[in-house]
Amino acid sequence: MGMTIFRAEHQFSQEGFGKLVEIAKVEGTFPSTSFMVQIARGSRVIHYESIPAVNVIFSPGQDLFRLADRLKVTPVVDASANGAMTALTIGLQTLEHLIGRASAHRTLEVLGLLPAPRVLIKAIPTSISDILHTAIPTGLTGALQRLTAQARALQYLTALIVHLGTDIEEQPSLSASQRRARELHAVLQKTEGKIPTLNELGQQFNKSARTLSNDFQMEYGQSIAAFISDIRLQEAHAAITKSNVPLKAIAERLGYVHTNHFVRAFSKKFGYPPGALRKRSSA
Repeated sequence: MGMTIFRAEHQFSQEGFGKLVEIAKVEGTFPSTSFMVQIARGSRVIHYESIPAVNVIFSPGQDLFRLADRLKVTPVVDASANGAMTALTIGLQTLEHLIGRASAHRTLEVLGLLPAPRVLIKAIPTSISDILHTAIPTGLTGALQRLTAQARALQYLTALIVHLGTDIEEQPSLSASQRRARELHAVLQKTEGKIPTLNELGQQFNKSARTLSNDFQMEYGQSIAAFISDIRLQEAHAAITKSNVPLKAIAERLGYVHTNHFVRAFSKKFGYPPGALRKRSSA
């Protein structure tokens, strides 16, 4: 069918707890430009990408999307917890055949994958990515296992397209709360410096802080504060690995008033302090 599904499980001993474990160096060429999704369960996965040159981190609720004709990446797993990674790769022509050329283009556009090559992280409800995570049935083998996996992959694509609202031929209408949540999502992704309060956001959208919070939670499965924190900590992780900018400067740029608040938030999310990452990146 022009698609592949792969799943890997990572189990670590107590001696490796809290360490970053390099899994392998992966390099290859796809038969043609391909769309790829990778989701993580349990542990966080860090990708040191070369095509394009970018470092990304994906974890439950934060999925990796790729559009490219080749890849060169070093995956590193946070050994603080056992986990699993599931990947779906589908050729662009196959994707266009399955969902239509217009819908395929719109989906890639909304995901931010155009023009290729692109690799990025997108917040996707776990209720959707769980479909892909369970795509490979353990009780089946051979052709029946392949058919089941392909069916679940198509189910995942359908759920993703509905969530993104990119079905061109029959695009579902959005409720007022969904439109607000998506507008707020776009605003938050562009927010720099001091993190706005819920009351400030409420004034901007002419809605109560509680209404905005409920809208966002229903649409994205996480609070506004958690979403902002995730984005900024991902930015901090990338800045630490790619530059020698002092941690205090990074914390201030991301809106943290005190560096120790930044260190605590970073350590809670990634399982290790920013100083340890800086030492590893400089080694």
